[in-house]
Amino acid sequence: MAKKKVEEEIMEETNDEEKSLTKKNKAVPYVQRWFDDYVVNDKDDIKIICQNTATSIAEQFSININGGFNVIYAAAFYETFLSILKFIREKQKTYNEFSINIADLVVVGYTNNDDDANEKVGNFFPFVEYVGKYTKVINDDDRMASDKTASSVIRWKELNVKQNIEFMKKIQLDAFESISKNMKINLRTDEAIIPIFCTFMYYVAEYMKYKFKEANHTEVSEVKMNVLGLFDIFYSYDEEEGKEIVDIVPGIKMKLELKMDNVADRGR
Repeated sequence: MAKKKVEEEIMEETNDEEKSLTKKNKAVPYVQRWFDDYVVNDKDDIKIICQNTATSIAEQFSININGGFNVIYAAAFYETFLSILKFIREKQKTYNEFSINIADLVVVGYTNNDDDANEKVGNFFPFVEYVGKYTKVINDDDRMASDKTASSVIRWKELNVKQNIEFMKKIQLDAFESISKNMKINLRTDEAIIPIFCTFMYYVAEYMKYKFKEANHTEVSEVKMNVLGLFDIFYSYDEEEGKEIVDIVPGIKMKLELKMDNVADRGR
């Protein structure tokens, strides 16, 4: 009887712990749990980028995150990047090489190994090039927040999106649905997708500049960071040329997202 009583007490304690954990998980948004579990590399750096992005988004578009869960912007960037890859993956059916310029900030695409030794098409190599142009919106009107958000987003696009406008619309719609479905986030309008994506990417590069300057007067000649498992970004400065060097190396996740086996059977 004593043994059974002890077992019952242990079960009661375990159930209480499970209930407490369940209650705690419900209090923490899904996107925060995703970030805590998924983001393994350079997590503290990504948190800083999320904060910088949140500040800029609030200033430019009057979008504020309740509860301070700024990791929403990491999730939005992640899902939008996957939507971009999904979009260009479809182009493999028609083009051996393809790229899309995202608001003159970054170019994402793929090239194809056209070596005669290969009997099949399908050796698609992804790439990301950082262009670095980004124009902020000065939000100085006194209208209601929702009105300011709409007008500021439109203004931002007028300043930054000069090409691939129809492509952008397809990507932002797909990303909006994915963010809602996969991350349980309601951004209210798909028009904010590209501005949020670009703002996050801009602050990734800005943070790399900061890290490089922080390492000044040391033996460090280059700084590196992994961005959400999608790619590694490297930053250095060429003293002789007097210019910044930003290199982005696709990760396994990006390569897998672009892989389309049925295209490999398409004859050249």
